Amino acid sequence: MTSSQKDISFPTKILITAILGIYLFYLCLVSYTPVSADSTGYEELAKMLLSGNWKEYFLTGPNREPLYPLFVAGHMAIAQALNTDYIFILKVVQCMIILVVFWIVYHLMLRFKTPRGVACIISFYLIVSPSIIVSALIIYSEIITYPIILGLVYCFYKLSQSLNRPAVAPVLLFSFLTTIFFLALTSVKAITEYIFYGFFLIYFIFFISSLFKKIRNGKMFLRNVCLFLLISSVLYFSLIHTYKYLNFRNNGTY
Repeated sequence: MTSSQKDISFPTKILITAILGIYLFYLCLVSYTPVSADSTGYEELAKMLLSGNWKEYFLTGPNREPLYPLFVAGHMAIAQALNTDYIFILKVVQCMIILVVFWIVYHLMLRFKTPRGVACIISFYLIVSPSIIVSALIIYSEIITYPIILGLVYCFYKLSQSLNRPAVAPVLLFSFLTTIFFLALTSVKAITEYIFYGFFLIYFIFFISSLFKKIRNGKMFLRNVCLFLLISSVLYFSLIHTYKYLNFRNNGTY
C-alpha cells in the first residue's frame, strides 16, 4: 500500500465521526418529514406488519416490497415502547446508516487501491449530497439500499477472486452472502430480480464455456462456478418464488 493509500488515524476517524454525527443529528432536529404520496403507502404497510397481519399484506396485494415496511414497523415498535414519535427515531437511524455508508465507501475504495485523497473526496460528497441526505430524512426505501448495494459489491468482488482459487470454503461463503444481498435488494426494489437473472446468466455462460475451452485451472474453476450457480439458484429462486406463490394464492397475482 502506497503512502497515498494509507488509512487515516483512529483518533481522526473518531473526530470526523463526531462532527458528521452532530451535523446529521442537527438535520434530524430541524427537518420536517411529510407523510404523503409514497410515504403514506410505506406507513400503512408498516402499521399492517406491526400488527403481525401478514395475511392481509398478501390479500390486499400485490403490495410494495416488504423489507422497508418491516424496517419502518420496527421503528414504530420502538417508538411505542418509548412513547414517542416514530418518525424522529426513523430519521436518526437512517442518518446513522448514512454515516456507516460513509465509512464503508471510504474503506472499500482503499481496499480497491484508490488514493486516499480521492476516497475522502468521494466519501464526503456522499454525506453532503442533497439527494442522499434527503433520502435519510423522509420515509422512502432508497435509504436501506445503500448498505445492501455496498455489501453486494464487496461480496461479488470476493466471490470473483475465490472462483480462481482452490479453497472451497470462500466460494461457499461468498456465494451464499452474494445471494443473500441480492435477496435483500430484491426485497426493497423488485426490479433487482432481473439484474440477478443477468448476473446468473453471465456465470452460466462462463460455466458452459469452461466445458469446451481449455483454460488454466479449468476443473477448479468449473467446480467453483458450479457451486455458485447451485447455491444461488436454490436459495434465490426458492425464496423469491415462495413469495410470488403467496401473492398468487392470496390475490391472484404472481
